[in-house]
Amino acid sequence: PAEIMHHLLTRPSLSRLSGQRSRLLAGILLSSSSATSSLAGFIDQQRFERAKQLAVTKKWSGTLPVEEFLRHAGVLPSADGAERKRVPILDVRAPCEYLQGHLPGAISVPLFTDEERAEVGTLYKKAGHDSAVERGLEIVTAKGWDKLLSAAPELSEGDDVLVYCFRGGMRSGSVAHLLSTAPLNVHTLEGGYKKFRHWAMDAWE
Repeated sequence: PAEIMHHLLTRPSLSRLSGQRSRLLAGILLSSSSATSSLAGFIDQQRFERAKQLAVTKKWSGTLPVEEFLRHAGVLPSADGAERKRVPILDVRAPCEYLQGHLPGAISVPLFTDEERAEVGTLYKKAGHDSAVERGLEIVTAKGWDKLLSAAPELSEGDDVLVYCFRGGMRSGSVAHLLSTAPLNVHTLEGGYKKFRHWAMDAWE
């Protein structure tokens, strides 16, 4: 699909692909997803406050490298070649980032709007990390968990869900902490979309 080609930021022929990673990438280009409901009913105010506290004090540890993340999602077949059940992938970057490129089948569940992302980023550059984090928490608190998760898919307690942001940092970690209180089985993408993009681009050599 055109959107997948766009997020790879290149247009060479698939005939140039070679090796195992190239075959994996070809599989990605043929994949898609269609989940579209809400997770907000899993969360309450107490869990929301706990997740915000963890987002600041504890780095999320449940990360997966690119190929394992994609296999877990069902985007790629398992190591033995068997197909896996599709697992929802949540892209928590801003809408403008999602439009510029995203993982195949990923659902846009932005933590910040484009304007909020720009505001927090500017504050980070001018006033430092702590001020940016504080402002980010204010924005998230004002929205509440129901609005934050309004675009997320419908899941049952204990289901798997995958989350990523640009670098695999606080944005994906924050949402992972929140969803884990549901409780859901959450993993984030190690290195985020940036790492996936490098992984994918290597296949076009």
